Order: sequence, then structure tokens, then C-alpha cells
Amino acid sequence: MIDYISPETLDEKTSEWLEKIEPFIFSRWELDPEKSALLIIDCQNFFVTQPEPDGAPILPRIRELARTFRHAGRPVIFTRH
Repeated sequence: MIDYISPETLDEKTSEWLEKIEPFIFSRWELDPEKSALLIIDCQNFFVTQPEPDGAPILPRIRELARTFRHAGRPVIFTRH
């Protein structure tokens, strides 16, 4: 079975996905650091469960992003269902 994403293919896949959605992005906006929060949605079960978690390759990036938001004093919110 071929991995959907892996640590080795994450950058390439991300670029591919961003290129595919580009035609559907109708507005450009910038984040306001003073008003931003990080919302991490449902990163459990399917996404990170064993034995072969499909989402595991992006977890280090999510952790780093959360660390950056916390360091800046911005909220980090986790959701689950």
C-alpha cells in the first residue's frame, strides 16, 4: 500500500494540494497576529491512530504551529467529536 503522505512526501503533497485549490481562492487576506487564534480540528482517531496513522507526518508541523501561537500569547483551541 502506498502512503497517502509521509514525512518525505509532505512538502510535495502540500504544494500539489495548494496548486489544485488556487483557482477557488477568491479573496486574499492576511492574518492579524493580535486577533488570531489557532483552531486544531479533530486530530485524533482516524488521523493519528495506530498501527499506521495517515496524519502522523503532519503532527510535527501542527506541534510547531501550536508552540508558535502559544509563544506569541495567542489561543490554541482543540476540538474533537
